[in-house]
Amino acid sequence: MLSKLLASTCVLACGLGIASPNTLAADTTSTQNSNLSFQTEVPISRIAFPTPRTGLFVVPGRNTTASAYGGDLRLYDVHIAKMFEITHHECNLTDIPQNSIDWKYQAGDGDIEMGTFTITCSLANSIATEYGLGQTEATEILYYRARSTVDIPILNITGEKIPQWLDFVASFEPN
Repeated sequence: MLSKLLASTCVLACGLGIASPNTLAADTTSTQNSNLSFQTEVPISRIAFPTPRTGLFVVPGRNTTASAYGGDLRLYDVHIAKMFEITHHECNLTDIPQNSIDWKYQAGDGDIEMGTFTITCSLANSIATEYGLGQTEATEILYYRARSTVDIPILNITGEKIPQWLDFVASFEPN
């Protein structure tokens, strides 16, 4: 039971360096009979690469401005971070055509177009260097027609880096 709770609460909190399975285990063990003080799961419906240069990032929720973890980070901020994490990983793993990925971001399970964000390999690498990378997170990605679970290193967006990330995301607009 505890392992299922940890798995479901670690989806992106672990991915953003906000929590780890070990810290969640410690917190949950000490408060097994009470609710966690914050919800850490951020659902993603689909991450896919229909072409080598195009990423599709689909989330189920319609309100991407809601707080992701009860703090300043919104779901939107977390989604953009995940796109950067995957871009950084892909750029360092394979030869990306034109050295960038055009992310088509959709909310409401694809009903709401949030825009297309171009993330260059150079920018993704700069962001990874600036924020640092933490542990890896198992991320399900559909490559063309093949589904794969990939361990993606995550950005450390914590503490004093949160306002810096919020400023960056505010200036990072869709094409």
